[in-house]
Amino acid sequence: MGVLRGLSRKEAASRAHSWLERVGLGDRSNDKLEALSKGNQQKVQFVSAILHQPEFAVLDEPFTGLDPINQESFLTMIGELRKEGMTVLLSTHQMGLVERIADKVLLMNCGQQLLFGTLAQIRESSSTSSKIVVSVAADTDITELRDSPLVQKVEQKGKREYVFYIKRGSSPQQFLIKAASTVELIDIYTEKTSLHDIFIEVVRRSKKEIPGGCSQ
Repeated sequence: MGVLRGLSRKEAASRAHSWLERVGLGDRSNDKLEALSKGNQQKVQFVSAILHQPEFAVLDEPFTGLDPINQESFLTMIGELRKEGMTVLLSTHQMGLVERIADKVLLMNCGQQLLFGTLAQIRESSSTSSKIVVSVAADTDITELRDSPLVQKVEQKGKREYVFYIKRGSSPQQFLIKAASTVELIDIYTEKTSLHDIFIEVVRRSKKEIPGGCSQ
């Protein structure tokens, strides 16, 4: 692959050996690709894509098949490539990883652009409500707080822990005052709206129906 992209055979072999060592496959350089696990095959594909140090690299679902340790390693390597000047187009459904590494994000559904910009711009332009996580004492009734006009919806996170989605335009401070007066609080904190939450909300709101179904 390196030779096909303009490297000499000597340089391609040297870079390949160096990268295989880095991704933990130095001792398997003579193995056939099909003998490797899915995660290790993914590592080889990654090395093949960036071996010739392109100015622009397209990585399609590069984290598939990787355990958390290797995901962290990939995030580090991609970050280093970016610092060296490489532009990386990352296509993935793993929104949590996108939040950690992307400079700009394009959310698409059924081939259509839904939102584009920095994560801060996307959060600002979406109508997804803010989140407040509330832990309450045992046997606490949250009905009054749940039915408050400030609240869009509630999800139970733990045995006595609830995620309250605050309606856009409502003040979190108003909710905190309401919570303090209606339930016995153990703990309370805010959470940033995740890219996953935004994507789900925007797709549902778009109400686009594609023949045969589409969720990509």
